[in-house]
Amino acid sequence: MRKKLTPELHELALQAGGSFYPEVNTEILHQYSMLLVKKCIEIALNSDEHNIQLLAGRCLAAAAIAEYFNIDIGDVTE
Repeated sequence: MRKKLTPELHELALQAGGSFYPEVNTEILHQYSMLLVKKCIEIALNSDEHNIQLLAGRCLAAAAIAEYFNIDIGDVTE
């Protein structure tokens, strides 16, 4: 059974221009997209930042990205 892309990922696939029919190979596209988003969250969370305000901002950004893409942030930080 093919996994249906979330509306957010579907829109990004269309914006990428290489996928006029994102329904084709949805599993690979979904896996790639999730890896990319998780890497962005990981980059935001893994910082040696010592300024507490900047660190808090990075954590809030990571949380917002995770929430938007419906990702459990614990899956990224393990």
